[in-house]
Amino acid sequence: MIVLLALLIAAGSVYALEQHGGSFLFAGASRIERTVARPRLTTRDTVALAARVMLGAAALLLLVARPLAAAWAAQQGIGLTPSEPARAVERLTRAVRLAPVNELYWVKLGAAAQAHARSVREAPIRRASLEQARAAFERAIRLSPANSYNHANLGRALADLAQSGDAAPGAAFAAFDRALQIDPNNAYFYADAANAALTLGDYERAREYAERGSQRYPRFALTRALLGHIALARRRPAEAVEPLQQAVDGDWHGAERLRVAAASNLAAAYLELGRPVEAEAAARVALERAPNFADARFNRGRALERLGRRAEAISEYRRALADQPDHTPARQALRALGES
Repeated sequence: MIVLLALLIAAGSVYALEQHGGSFLFAGASRIERTVARPRLTTRDTVALAARVMLGAAALLLLVARPLAAAWAAQQGIGLTPSEPARAVERLTRAVRLAPVNELYWVKLGAAAQAHARSVREAPIRRASLEQARAAFERAIRLSPANSYNHANLGRALADLAQSGDAAPGAAFAAFDRALQIDPNNAYFYADAANAALTLGDYERAREYAERGSQRYPRFALTRALLGHIALARRRPAEAVEPLQQAVDGDWHGAERLRVAAASNLAAAYLELGRPVEAEAAARVALERAPNFADARFNRGRALERLGRRAEAISEYRRALADQPDHTPARQALRALGES
């Protein structure tokens, strides 16, 4: 933008010099001296020059200032999304108003609106924010229909709307299917679609998405973990053990917090199967990576309690409540043991 601005100023200066007697500056190296009579500017010339300056300023505003303002607003909005999504929506709304054909700004606006919806409890505000997210993602799709991420983003927003009864679940799955049709090699699309189906209680569809992703990428831990989580949700702990163990040992590509959750779920599966020794070991694996993970701490407490190690179990339940004071299962476990 700075280079463009400099070029515009230089072009304007050269044009003014050429029009008003400045051509002697470009006489070359022949050392031939010529006397150039500078014409006097008339009122008409002055008006014409002023008009050119105004047109140049308007072009500068259109070509440089407006996109620059949009980029600045978008940058602010993107930075605010994790911590202050409401303010992020305001800044990104300004960005898309200034640059309505910029696909990225619509995508970021949708993400900020969805983050805002997930941060509020009031149903009307949540619904309005999710509708704004849906509209932003649909606009991004119109700008770039071949971008698979736009369809996946729309699927996530529609799934959130369907969870509160404000959209049909089929619309969310159709968006995910379109994303996978465009890009069938994107492992995260399978995981997102499976997670959406799981959230909406469609366990069979969730299993199908997760199974397809696992077949394509056997070492990808996220879809393996989802298969285990789906089995637990369906009260089938025996089916959950193998995929959860594979997930704990699999590739998370840096998402170690999710590996911890998989290990904790593996402990829960072993507990459901009446195998407290394996459950305690799995919970310990989770706690070695995340000592403050309350669910894993609670599962280890349950395993210790079943192994007859009451004092240690009580200590684990208390630690779970220290890490997460609203952890109801840990509080109930303490009461069952006669502890406050």
